[in-house]
Amino acid sequence: MKFYKKKDFSHVNFAKHGIDSSVIFDEIPMKVQNSHLIHAFLYELQDSEQLQETFSCEFDRLDLGSDTLFETNLNFIGDCIDNLLTDHSKFSYSQRSVSRIKAQMAAQKSKLEARIASGEKVSQEEINKLKNDLAKKNLPYTPRLDAYLLSHKISYYSKKLRSVIGESMAKMFEVDALSRELDSGRSTS
Repeated sequence: MKFYKKKDFSHVNFAKHGIDSSVIFDEIPMKVQNSHLIHAFLYELQDSEQLQETFSCEFDRLDLGSDTLFETNLNFIGDCIDNLLTDHSKFSYSQRSVSRIKAQMAAQKSKLEARIASGEKVSQEEINKLKNDLAKKNLPYTPRLDAYLLSHKISYYSKKLRSVIGESMAKMFEVDALSRELDSGRSTS
């Protein structure tokens, strides 16, 4: 909470407080149960002869074309990567601005030192003015919290995608085995 109160989400503070993107969110297990009325309805449907005649369970579960969960997770990952790239470009621009400002400050300081070294008389007011200007100059700051959150989202959606791909691969192997069986059955007859 102290980290959040400071509102300084730089990578240095993340490392200082030992915060990683994987510990920002906690997954909470959730259990969903059907009501008793739904259970009764499902048992009634199971016993119904009409249901067995109208619905076929032969290859319905092996449908490979309508995997919307795969598509949505892939779209989410694409959006997160786009946002992460945008955030990275903003951070890069900020870093270039900081280096440009530091170079300007160093050039001003070296000019003053060169004037002093050449024997030119420089007033104390001018030296104090340069010191104050250097102290007052605010360097641009880009918070990195969004980048950490986006990387965690990408990791989360990748895990979800990995499980979906595993299920799809199992379906593909099942379909391949069934098609081989059907082909071998046709060739023998």
